Amino acid sequence: MPGALARVGRRWSGAAECLQLAGLVHLGAGRAAEAVPLFDEAVARGLGGWSSLHFDLGRALMACGDLPRAEAEFRESCRLAGNAAWARYGLERCRVMVGLAEDVSRCVDETDAVEAVEPGSGPRFGENLRHVIPVLPNRQVDALRAVVERRPRAMNARMFLAHVEAERGRVSEGVALLSEVARHRWPQLASRAGMGAAPRFLILGQAKAGTSSLFKYLCAHPQVVAPLVKETHFWSLHHRYGSDWYRALFPPLPPDAGLITGEASPSYLADADAPRRIADQLPEARLIVLLRDPVERAYSHFRMNERVGLERESLEDVVARELDLAPTCPLEPGEIPGGYLTESAALPHLKRWLAHVPSERLLILRSRDLAGDLPGVMALVCRHLGLAPFVPPDPQRHNVGSYPPMPEALERRLRSWFAEHERALAAFLAGAPGARP
Repeated sequence: MPGALARVGRRWSGAAECLQLAGLVHLGAGRAAEAVPLFDEAVARGLGGWSSLHFDLGRALMACGDLPRAEAEFRESCRLAGNAAWARYGLERCRVMVGLAEDVSRCVDETDAVEAVEPGSGPRFGENLRHVIPVLPNRQVDALRAVVERRPRAMNARMFLAHVEAERGRVSEGVALLSEVARHRWPQLASRAGMGAAPRFLILGQAKAGTSSLFKYLCAHPQVVAPLVKETHFWSLHHRYGSDWYRALFPPLPPDAGLITGEASPSYLADADAPRRIADQLPEARLIVLLRDPVERAYSHFRMNERVGLERESLEDVVARELDLAPTCPLEPGEIPGGYLTESAALPHLKRWLAHVPSERLLILRSRDLAGDLPGVMALVCRHLGLAPFVPPDPQRHNVGSYPPMPEALERRLRSWFAEHERALAAFLAGAPGARP
């Protein structure tokens, strides 16, 4: 189809928009490198005054890692569109990626300097830096590889590079790096490093509902060994990396040790493909979901992304755009547009999961209970996972944000949008055997 569109656009001078359409087909299929020349040709054939074309070209260039040129295209889109909100959004997202790429460069330089003086104490590559991996320039990747080659104790740099290599199709190199980190993390199991145990539990979400705290509490259990990273996002974002890469993230536990491991990736709950993948490939894993008040969850998620530089739009603009895409709150699985609000609407996502996994494998909890009745929640979790009873001795909350209250008028609008969903969710949880209403 994109080939036919491109031929039409080249044959008739008045059909240059077909080139843009062909580029959009490639871009939607993840073939950004094939979209760029089509967008460029559309500009050359007379569509240079189309703000949407410069916006699409900016997106394709950003996906290819050409951040400077992508930023220039987004700026042109803003100029032509009169600084419309959608055009500004593209520019701001690109500027975020530019800033994160600069952070990677700083971490590489600091790792090199610090590891030379104090091995093993290099800077951490923060979770937000993972977002920039697909667009890292080759020079930064080469610099990171050089640091890892020079500094055998630079484990944080190795972890980050393992993700970079996998994203670039060099999965075996990524697995080898993870195996090095595993040998460093679990020296008593060095002979088994690289043969990670299958996770026995997955915390699916919701994001900003207490998943970090519950994961930390579980990892304090004497029968639980934490993986290399809390959030692998394998079953949602990184499934193409393959099972070897995934298993390399987990400790190599002896089968008779009475120990288990697991992970917590809040992207799983709302992902359309994760339920089927996990049901097929991890049929014994136990699943846990934490649900939070939907308005509070969406607001907290927005503020977190704003704090780490992943969100530059105003809250009001974000809400307006999401309500345009979803005028009513979804109640059933299907084609659900992504967003802070629809991710808070847990009911359709829970229904999708229960269409793939038996209800006894899924434990549904409320985040308010995690904060108000920790012993009761931990008793349910330990029973669900077949662990001895346990309450963490120092139950501090983790990954908690602090921000001003939401404007009252906006909160009322969102509570009205979620009202029918909350009634339906309460009825659903009342009849779900693995739920705590």
